[in-house]
Amino acid sequence: MLTVLLAAAAYDGAVALGWIAVGPAPGQGPAGAGPVQAAALLALLAGAVRRMSEAGAVSGTWVLALAGVALVAAALTGLRPRVGLAVSGLTLLLSAVTALWMGTGH
Repeated sequence: MLTVLLAAAAYDGAVALGWIAVGPAPGQGPAGAGPVQAAALLALLAGAVRRMSEAGAVSGTWVLALAGVALVAAALTGLRPRVGLAVSGLTLLLSAVTALWMGTGH
C-alpha cells in the first residue's frame, strides 16, 4: 500500500513540476491520471478496511460492499444521471453512518 501511495505522490509531483504535460483542453488532466488516482484510492481503502476492521464495530466485508455500491453509483451517474443521483445520495448516507459507526469499536 505504501509503495502505491508513494508512486501516486511521485506522479502528482511530476505533474506539478511540469514533467508530465496536462492536456490542452480546459479541464483535461494529464495522461494516466485516472489509473493513478484509482490505484491510490484503492490503496487508501485497503488500509482503512484493514485498520478499522481490526476489532472494529463494522466488518471489512461491509466496507468493501459499500465501496462496490459506490462504484455502481458512479457508473449509474454517468449513464443515467437521475438514477445515479438517487443511488449516490443513499450511498453517501450509508457511508457517513458507516464511518461514524466504525470508530465505536476502538
